[in-house]
Amino acid sequence: STLLHPTPTHPSLPPYQGGVAFAHPCKVAPAAGGESLRLIIGANNSVIVVDVAMGATVCELENHGRLRCVAISKCGRLICYGGFDRSVHMRSLDHGADLTHFEPAGIVKSVHLSSDAALLVVGADMDDSKGCVSLYDAITHAVLATWEHPKQVWAVRMSPDGEFIAAAGYDARLYLYCISTLTLMQTVGPYEQKGPPAFVWTVDWSDDSAMLAVGCWNANVYLYGVDAQRPEPLHEVGRVTRGDRIYSVSLDQTGAHVAVGGRDKMVALYEVRAMLSCISGCVVVSALDFVRPETTCRRPCTTPPPPPSPLPPP
Repeated sequence: STLLHPTPTHPSLPPYQGGVAFAHPCKVAPAAGGESLRLIIGANNSVIVVDVAMGATVCELENHGRLRCVAISKCGRLICYGGFDRSVHMRSLDHGADLTHFEPAGIVKSVHLSSDAALLVVGADMDDSKGCVSLYDAITHAVLATWEHPKQVWAVRMSPDGEFIAAAGYDARLYLYCISTLTLMQTVGPYEQKGPPAFVWTVDWSDDSAMLAVGCWNANVYLYGVDAQRPEPLHEVGRVTRGDRIYSVSLDQTGAHVAVGGRDKMVALYEVRAMLSCISGCVVVSALDFVRPETTCRRPCTTPPPPPSPLPPP
């Protein structure tokens, strides 16, 4: 595997980060041909969509309040964003129109569009320190379901196959909802507190919906296999333990690898398929430290990255 070091497209972005998301490669205008990969960036009050291949800005928008989260459809033509103004905006990039505003019950902490862009799920903080998860029809804008949580909701993700919603946050629990029946199927946790609280900051599905990754402030990433035929579909298959809070996780298409980043200023790519038969740990494929020269490097992984493979003989 290879870790890339991209040059920032917008080095002058405001300092407050409001989320990033990639669309899948999508067909561009017929006259141009080929494919385009779009990236949406939320920064303070700005929403920026860029074409990664061309290095061009597709659009740049201003929001009334500071952003907390962004989402983009797989085709790269529909974006959603929300934050401290307590609303979610949905906009078409093809027509430049602000299609609608969704208004959940509080500050918007997480948004996600289904693979077909027909559904929108929103995680929010309410005024009484509770949280809620709201599911909308992204076409008719109707509210399909709202589930109240005992604490704030910081992460929501729909499975790519459209079966489930994973939601988690301040109460250190993971909730799994069935989209077809609009019911709660399973609750996992509370996760164990080891030093830092076990708040859940990030969740992600593999593209085949067969695996779910959950990143906690207790320095653990929990990996679950998914069996939709079981009454409780999630079963833990492995765990990555780091040295500090986990802020971001991302699974590849089949769940064979997971990328993890957090407060320890290191991004690492782990091989996780080996754990399906032996829950003993992950193999670090490659790692990248983000540590300032004047600070001490803290490498939390017990297994160091392997040395580069020798070049084959000529």
